[in-house]
Amino acid sequence: MLRIFIIDTVKRESSEDKPKAKLMAIPTCYIAIRNILVDSSHTGTRNLFNAEDFSIHLVGIAVNTKNGLNKISLGEVGLSTGQKSLYVKNFHLEPLFNRYDYTRKFGYQTDRMDIKVPSLHVERFNFRELILAGKINAGLMEIDSLLLDDYRDKRILPRPGFRPPMPQDAIRSLKDYLKIDTVKLTNGKATYSEQIGAEPGTLFFSRMSATMTGVTNDSLLLNAGYVSELRGTAYLMGTLKLDATLRFKFGDPGNAFTFSAMIGEFDLCEINPMLSKLLPAEVKSGQINKLIIPQVYANDNAAQGKLLFYYKNLSISMIDKKNNTWGKIKKGVINFVANDLVVNNDNPTRSGKMHTGTVYFTRDKSKGIFNFLWKSTLSGLKSTMGFISKAQKELIKQEKRGAK
Repeated sequence: MLRIFIIDTVKRESSEDKPKAKLMAIPTCYIAIRNILVDSSHTGTRNLFNAEDFSIHLVGIAVNTKNGLNKISLGEVGLSTGQKSLYVKNFHLEPLFNRYDYTRKFGYQTDRMDIKVPSLHVERFNFRELILAGKINAGLMEIDSLLLDDYRDKRILPRPGFRPPMPQDAIRSLKDYLKIDTVKLTNGKATYSEQIGAEPGTLFFSRMSATMTGVTNDSLLLNAGYVSELRGTAYLMGTLKLDATLRFKFGDPGNAFTFSAMIGEFDLCEINPMLSKLLPAEVKSGQINKLIIPQVYANDNAAQGKLLFYYKNLSISMIDKKNNTWGKIKKGVINFVANDLVVNNDNPTRSGKMHTGTVYFTRDKSKGIFNFLWKSTLSGLKSTMGFISKAQKELIKQEKRGAK
């Protein structure tokens, strides 16, 4: 068993405050060194540690996070300086409390994430730069069979003043140099649950695959306007195919990026397990033929663009849990307004008119990028069906004036 002492070296007010040492135990550790070169003329510029290969394999690593809410375990970690490779098996970020207690232990609204990665492999890893200069420089990172379970309890108040960073902010704020040419995800699954009532609403994406190129905070590349691209495919609720592309300018101070997407055929009733738990509404009928988002331009403040939403037989029902007479009257009026006065049941309409959706959404900076992407897309979907905000109306007017 390998035991490692981690010394707390934080500056202290008095000499009586001695540094604290934490013990980290690794049950199994293998170290192998192959073909050591002992030669006074050898400067060590080609082989690290003057050896053809330096290999380490660690088994059974586990440590709790600083806040005491999660445990991180690594089934096996291995590296080879000769092959310039690194691998991790059975990574697990495990919450130590159930859904109800987790957020209450934290004190504010937060994401409770259970993450499993059976296999992670890195190729063309420059160990010399890591050891001598603290730089992370690799060619390819492959993540296989990621399993993510994300739960948010919205019955708890959000943390005051908290602003989750955009991806660009997170990359630029890294203290150490980072450059990974390509990151690939295969066969992933992500489940998101959100709770505001007695039961959570849940959506999941399966058969997730994605490729991201140019993950870096290299200042020269960022200052030159380097663009990083993420392309991915996933299946919403296991059946709806979603293809999406995001392009980030990590060096842009305004966090500029674009996104485009395409969705195939889908029965909208499939989203009721999520919708009915979060809103007093459910889809009675509706078939998506396709959804096309050509390109939406976004930054730290807002998103703007167009989308084409092809659907038919859309009908929405409002749910009123009160069974009294006034509740029934109110429900009937709302249903009439939603389906007959505002909502376009078909797009294109039976007369052949196509309603183009206008995407415009001002970012809620207390929420992350996934909320930003979803709410921006939702603004375009709502405008297609007839729900148009004042800002969207103004944009449409400007476009008409510019077309004349």
